[in-house]
Amino acid sequence: MLKEHLAKRCRSWKRHIAADGEPVDLPLHILDLIENNKYAPEPRTKFQSLLTVKGGDRITSMDLGQSPKFFAKGYQGREFFVTEQMMKLWNELENSEWSVQKCLSGPMGVGKSYISWFLVAKAYAHGWPVLYIADASKLSNCDTKTAASKLICQIFLSINKDILTASELKEMVAIETSKDPYVNSATCIFAELLQSRSQKALFVVDEHGALFPESSKSAPERFPFLGPLQTFNSWNNSNNARVVFSSTVRFAKLILRDASHYVEYVGPMSPDIFNKLLDVIIDNRYPTGRQHLNELRGEIQKATGCVPRELNIFFGEDIEGIELTANGIKQRLKDYEEDRKEQFLEILKNCYSKIEPIFQPTTRQALVDVFLQSKDHTGPPLDWRFYHFGIMYEYRNKGRSMIMKRPITPASEAALLGLYRLCPLPNDYICAARQNILQPAQFSDVFFQKLIKQNNIIFKSTNLAGKEEQLLELRVDGFEHLQDPPKRFGDEGKNILIHGGELPRFDFILGYTFIQVSISNFQKHNEGTAAIDLAFTDRKYSNGRNQIEYFLDYTYGGTHRAEMEITEVTKKTQAKNTGEGKSVIDKRDFKVTRDGVLCPDFMILYIRGKNDFDDKGNEVHRPNHTGKVQEYPQIRHVCWDEAKRSLFGDSL
Repeated sequence: MLKEHLAKRCRSWKRHIAADGEPVDLPLHILDLIENNKYAPEPRTKFQSLLTVKGGDRITSMDLGQSPKFFAKGYQGREFFVTEQMMKLWNELENSEWSVQKCLSGPMGVGKSYISWFLVAKAYAHGWPVLYIADASKLSNCDTKTAASKLICQIFLSINKDILTASELKEMVAIETSKDPYVNSATCIFAELLQSRSQKALFVVDEHGALFPESSKSAPERFPFLGPLQTFNSWNNSNNARVVFSSTVRFAKLILRDASHYVEYVGPMSPDIFNKLLDVIIDNRYPTGRQHLNELRGEIQKATGCVPRELNIFFGEDIEGIELTANGIKQRLKDYEEDRKEQFLEILKNCYSKIEPIFQPTTRQALVDVFLQSKDHTGPPLDWRFYHFGIMYEYRNKGRSMIMKRPITPASEAALLGLYRLCPLPNDYICAARQNILQPAQFSDVFFQKLIKQNNIIFKSTNLAGKEEQLLELRVDGFEHLQDPPKRFGDEGKNILIHGGELPRFDFILGYTFIQVSISNFQKHNEGTAAIDLAFTDRKYSNGRNQIEYFLDYTYGGTHRAEMEITEVTKKTQAKNTGEGKSVIDKRDFKVTRDGVLCPDFMILYIRGKNDFDDKGNEVHRPNHTGKVQEYPQIRHVCWDEAKRSLFGDSL
């Protein structure tokens, strides 16, 4: 039997001269794959120009034997720009002394496939062994483990046959059996050839999420030899292993273990790279509209969020019928944003409807965090679908300690606001309001949603002592996050509600109304970094401006002066033992001018989300800061009873 087996093996094997010039005996099925050029790339010499590229360079993609789905479609063709993130990732792959595992996670359309192609092309140019699965759905669509493992072997041999040595090829067929020859070879590729101790090797899987469908078994479940495509734990045999999965948000959030160690968030392009891309589009496709497109470059950048897919949608086929005048482009921008908003909102409603009712309040809280998030904390996670469809993206904050989330375009933010408006107040909010125990974040949430949903609220306001009652209307036509430096809106943007974000002291700004929202009384709140005085006296901003001047100059234009004039005032005091006395306090008068003209609409507004109790345990329904009102006579105050009436209405 042994002689018969050896004779049969000799007939099915054939000698092959490997890339190092050494002979090696290989089975015919492996030789067939080597000679098959179905996935053969262009020679490595064609890729030598990539050895010296840097961020911002414009390159033309070459043939790696496969193309990612939708690659080279639309305005870009086969040309693209090397982004800063591409270079950062490549430098890590090239220079790390340890194995590197990355999971590229981001919404559709941000360029993950271009990053994947670039990393593979660089490694190929450097002579590394490479395995590149450009579209993982081809693996997922395989009916048998033999077909899947054969595909792995075919691609690996097609890319690397020019560098594979006789010893490497021999290792690939060392465990040769008639039962699963392709599976054995594919397993060797994963475990040995891509984890060599003598040289770096790169494995990249694009469209990786296709391996893990929602409604059926994953490819690694069906074909266990694909286990290394589900976990990075299989890639620690060698410090030279480099593995990149260009995957979906769903995989990163629901399937990948220890995701925080591996996820590389991919978001919009930097403005510099985006502008270079826009230049190419204008020059190549719309040279006659260059002047007006350049004039409206900022608006195009803002509307598309520096996202390649959104730019492609903006420059859709139907733009050919539009007159590229200033008015024509402005109308195109308006139509694009309206269309995208409606499309995104329908997607969001569909996503929200698929969430079990018991978890919908958590989703609502996660939406709140999108708009009112802070650098100091992050709220509950959103369902993965909110990111997958190109509506939001994630990124690490500057300290890289937290994962932040942000709408990807103004249209997606408007759609998210639309969904947020539709979400009812959670029952625990209503119960807390009835019991006078709302938490600070809950109160800010209720205030914000009411303004966004209703567009205007009328409060009865008083001074800090509960007197001098006035009606106060807050009218809101839009919402923006505070940026640094602040975004320019001009006078027409005075009804845009701006979340204060990281700006000390003020939670919201609406025109010239600076708003503090708190469950504490004013006296307790007006301490430390929240002290109103610092908004005027701390001149740490450019050109010696305080934060009010800094914000108003950038947001509405002109040159503002925000001053706090202090006057000593004597007030009467009453003590139990000593009787009537006197003390001196500092009365603060706020004065804000724009280009030397007084701004009468400047106001500091304090809105309270809780009532105090007196010494006898009775609830105090109006502010009674008789001392503070003399120090801050101009501050307007909305008490909890009034806020509760306006914000909750009949629900309480």
